[in-house]
Amino acid sequence: MKSKLIPGLILGVMVFLSAAPAERNATGPSRWQEGELTDEEFSLDGGLFSLNIIRECLGSFQKLTAEAAGKIPPEKLKEIGHTDWEMQTLGFSNHLGIVEGALLKQDLLIKQLQWELVQLRVKAGTAGEKDLLEAQNALDGARQAFEEFKSAFRLKD
Repeated sequence: MKSKLIPGLILGVMVFLSAAPAERNATGPSRWQEGELTDEEFSLDGGLFSLNIIRECLGSFQKLTAEAAGKIPPEKLKEIGHTDWEMQTLGFSNHLGIVEGALLKQDLLIKQLQWELVQLRVKAGTAGEKDLLEAQNALDGARQAFEEFKSAFRLKD
């Protein structure tokens, strides 16, 4: 399947919609108007939240495309782009799943590195067994989330 994504658009939507949980709304948190972003916008939870918003937006685009059938000439729909059955039925799902898997895998890799760092800190005497246990639990949780995703996700073709 050959498909075209508009990476800038998707990235822009993700950044726009990845507000902190208490501040998420249709226009983004008020602090964005002042150009302020925090680490929370770029966390795994923020990314997965935004991904779900994008999933909902693409669902709306699918409904809009279906409503437009017969009302907008096929040539115009093709010019608009991403209105074909293949992209809307296969591509949207596949691309969203790949992004979700990448977010979960990156989280797993980060947790692995954090666990390794804590091991080194324990050996150096700057961290304790409690820190190691916390890092191990975080790593186990990230591994489980990624493995569950990998077991459930299938590319559509």
